[in-house]
Amino acid sequence: MASVPPELPPLPEAVEEQLGLICHEKSLLPADAVARRYLSEVGEQESFRILNIIRNSGEVRKLSGFIVHLVKNSRSPRSPLPASPTISPQGNTTSGKKRKMESDSPGGLSSVRRVCIFNSPTKIVERVDPPKSELDQSTVEEVCILNSPTKIEEKLHLLKSETDRVLDALEKLEFRKTFLILNYKGCAKLEDAVYGLSADKILSYQSLGMRDFENEIWNDFGRNICQQKERINKMNWETGERYYYHCHVDAAGNCRFKGPYLNKAATLLQKTVEDENVLMVKFMEQETKSLDTESMMQSPAFNKVSEEGIFVGRKCYRFFVFKDGGKEEKKKNPTSSPVKCYFVCTEGFASLLKQPPHLLKNMSVQKARGLFMHIHKATNLSNYMARFSLILSKTITLELNYDVLRVEVVEDVPCRDGNGDIVYDKDDKAMIFTDGTGFISEDLAVRCPHNCFNGYVNNDENVQGSLEAFRLPHNLSGLTELKSLPGVPPLLIQFRMFYKGQAIKGTVLVNRKIVSRILSRQT
Repeated sequence: MASVPPELPPLPEAVEEQLGLICHEKSLLPADAVARRYLSEVGEQESFRILNIIRNSGEVRKLSGFIVHLVKNSRSPRSPLPASPTISPQGNTTSGKKRKMESDSPGGLSSVRRVCIFNSPTKIVERVDPPKSELDQSTVEEVCILNSPTKIEEKLHLLKSETDRVLDALEKLEFRKTFLILNYKGCAKLEDAVYGLSADKILSYQSLGMRDFENEIWNDFGRNICQQKERINKMNWETGERYYYHCHVDAAGNCRFKGPYLNKAATLLQKTVEDENVLMVKFMEQETKSLDTESMMQSPAFNKVSEEGIFVGRKCYRFFVFKDGGKEEKKKNPTSSPVKCYFVCTEGFASLLKQPPHLLKNMSVQKARGLFMHIHKATNLSNYMARFSLILSKTITLELNYDVLRVEVVEDVPCRDGNGDIVYDKDDKAMIFTDGTGFISEDLAVRCPHNCFNGYVNNDENVQGSLEAFRLPHNLSGLTELKSLPGVPPLLIQFRMFYKGQAIKGTVLVNRKIVSRILSRQT
């Protein structure tokens, strides 16, 4: 038996062994003090039953949370079973009494709860191996759902705990509604947020518009938990615009969800995975302590949430990229770190990869990052993170046909003196005349909108230059047709581009000698 720290509640030896096996087999952290206390309260046999369920489950992300969830469900009162005889599909009559049955396992007998659904080949068997000391007390309990015209899914629904039914109902809600419930409840977990809400009550929210929904949940519980200034009721929910979803993490690693907030200028990351799969996380500071990028990433709170992830219901968000806002961001909010971390739910890449979302649940973060940029394309890790954060730029996306587009890297032109010799700076590095400025062909440049800044177009009339579509000559390019200012490209274009694992940023000038090409400088 493994030694247990004195501050952790002691558990029976059989339960300790089972916990150790689960942690080893599923590569999980040991159960915390709260989870162990829950197990000690329900006793050895019930603890062993719960741990067997966990051991036989598929993927388990948080052992302690799963234990607490199952213990709470086991404490909820269950409806009594009917005392009348049940009729099997073969027509045999059996009593509802408990019978003994031998197990197929090497350990001998085991307690089995079998649920039989008539007129269906479906059988659900939950097998529980009790502690060795109680192997002679194993029983079989059969619960049969009699023949009825209801669907199998509805019969299974009767067997679910109320918490499961509530979580299922929440999944049917719009994500922004679910997130607003978390905000107004002031909870880090949906399991806690749904306390006092029934599945039927949540399903009734589906028919409400966002304005009515917000008003109802604010009056029901939001005003008792949140301050009036935290209420989100002064925006037009029906504009079809994008949203930001925020999460504030305190020094202990506790999460507090904020939002949703309107987001008019989306980043490339949000455009790729959709708004609801991006969580903007800020780490709140203690007193006057300042958290820069390095100190934030070494803080216990960051390590905790980056290792465990942040859950919103059944969606798991994992650390993806960060952006340091510097002194300007610090001035806006002195009580929080200027560093913004972006956590991503990898299921959001389903559209890009054309795969079902559930198949991407276990996609590694490194593989997901590789969809934008390959780490080996950068000269060092610092350069990689700086380039990778370009996915957070608020830009206007120009749709291009990459089957036609050609991107080439060309040599830089150094500065030369009157004698034609290269000019060097005080660090003995050659001064580059073309530093960061390349070329773009006219057929591509003419598609770019004018007067853009920070993801916005300053003049609506110049969003695409003209209200009428401008059809490019077929001999110029096969790129997607966009509205543009006919024949008048911008003089200088600042751009960001992710191309074949490379992240490119800089400026380009129009070069009429090339077609469907972007010439990028090495710098």
